[in-house]
Amino acid sequence: MIAGLALLATLAGCGGSTEDAAAPVMPSVVGRQLDTALTDIKSAGFKDKVDVAGGGTFGIVDESIWQVCTQSPEAGSPIATAPQLSVKRLCEEGTKDTTTTTSESVSSPPVTQPEVPLTVQTSPELAAVLAEGNDCNDSIQRFADANAGKLIEFDGFVADMMNHQDYKTRWDILMYAGNYSTTSFNGPNMKYSNVQFADLNVTGPNAPEQVAEGDSLHFVARVDYFNKTQCLFYLKPVSTSAR
Repeated sequence: MIAGLALLATLAGCGGSTEDAAAPVMPSVVGRQLDTALTDIKSAGFKDKVDVAGGGTFGIVDESIWQVCTQSPEAGSPIATAPQLSVKRLCEEGTKDTTTTTSESVSSPPVTQPEVPLTVQTSPELAAVLAEGNDCNDSIQRFADANAGKLIEFDGFVADMMNHQDYKTRWDILMYAGNYSTTSFNGPNMKYSNVQFADLNVTGPNAPEQVAEGDSLHFVARVDYFNKTQCLFYLKPVSTSAR
């Protein structure tokens, strides 16, 4: 696909045309702090009140200390009515058993294997998506749906960076697979939304103090969702290294 980065900047900053604003799509906010979640929903185009359940005896005084545990609608779904969020101070599954046990009754914790990211070498589906010439192809939607929450790893570059809303230290970052080019790119429009530099977890030798447009990097990210209306493939950063 051939395109100018001026168009990419518009896509990254605005997230679509004015028609998109009439049909906002729900972002993934489970696990985020409430203040960030509300900002993400507003950025998606929903400007009315969000229904929030929880908050304890005194209600929600400080949104930054409450974590979103459930959301409705699901990420990637159109927002037809007010989104509903449930919050706790910390989302936990189950409660801790405080019953006194003997050494004979204590079992060893299960051994967990480290999560292995999908790569173009191990996943033909990822390789095909990153080489796709149509950035809104249904194959991207199918890959995002089938691999939501999984890790992917790829070489890519920063095509555009813009401040997230009025923040000075939070960014929307647009990325593509492969090497930096001002004239051509393949694969989906991959986007980190509302991230700080620390969220990128930049590691390894020659780690840059900041990232900028044109940087060729190695990304490890978690699949979030694909917004078919905006043709944006949302990812969550896990680690970043220079290459």
